[in-house]
Amino acid sequence: MSRKKTATKWTVGIMRGGKLAIYDRSDLSKPLLQGVEGQKTDQSVIRLAAAAPELLEALKDAVKNCGCCDGKGNAYTMADETEFGMSPGSSRVDCPICSNWRNAIQKATGEK
Repeated sequence: MSRKKTATKWTVGIMRGGKLAIYDRSDLSKPLLQGVEGQKTDQSVIRLAAAAPELLEALKDAVKNCGCCDGKGNAYTMADETEFGMSPGSSRVDCPICSNWRNAIQKATGEK
């Protein structure tokens, strides 16, 4: 599995008043996301959102290299279709390893 190093797109900064905010590294003048006045924003949520682009790329990479389905999204059941004379594809089910990862990718990209 090849790994490519992606440049960090977003960074976490501290605004006046101590609120955390996420900035695009190419434009640090305006925050992309910041804590809301009067609401406590969990620091872990801000930090997770800042890591989101890298996490999404890593998840896509993991799906592409899934050892169960080879990135195709479906896997064979215990019954091998040639052994039981099944038509090709009839014994396939959602991959038990990466189906949740695929759902998360769809949610993150707005496909779901």
